Amino acid sequence: MADQDLINVLDFILNRADSPSIEAIEEALKRRKSNLTRIGSIGVSPQKAAKQLAGQLESSLNQTRNMLESSVKRMAIDVIRKEAPELTDEQISMLLEEWIPNEDQRQKRDSKAMEAKVSLNPDMFKKMISDFLSFSTGKMSASYRIELENQIPGWTDVYWQKFPLRVRKLIRLYLDGSIDADSFWAEVAQSLGE
Repeated sequence: MADQDLINVLDFILNRADSPSIEAIEEALKRRKSNLTRIGSIGVSPQKAAKQLAGQLESSLNQTRNMLESSVKRMAIDVIRKEAPELTDEQISMLLEEWIPNEDQRQKRDSKAMEAKVSLNPDMFKKMISDFLSFSTGKMSASYRIELENQIPGWTDVYWQKFPLRVRKLIRLYLDGSIDADSFWAEVAQSLGE
């Protein structure tokens, strides 16, 4: 209840309510307390209910995703066997891992992709990050920005895609003012394996 609403209710009760109004208010308060006690005694809270529902939805979505993934894999196996019967089970398995990876395979592939991104020289990455921050904070000179754009059209997108996910998160935190420059660069160095 907003503060003003509470003040209005209290003002009405203390200054203007007659005897029948006070009895009605008492009855309403008893019902409200009863409802709150009953809800509390069965352990239902909106937060708990929301968490349970979110858990159930996540579980249901995971099951659906797993069933769908399984169906797609079976269909892919059927097509491969029909179109390329000479392939061994191992070769089919390798194709499926690439085309329809499961969660573990996706994580491994993403991890390898991140390592490949970081395989650039860390100094080069730091320069790219510095340029990106300079541009994002409006500190980059117009002539340097034009030079970068001429050398690498769409360079901000190109750089962003090259940054590992961890570095992207750090950049967002820095630009939002959630971390200072020293903390930012220390975390970047750690992310780049320095």
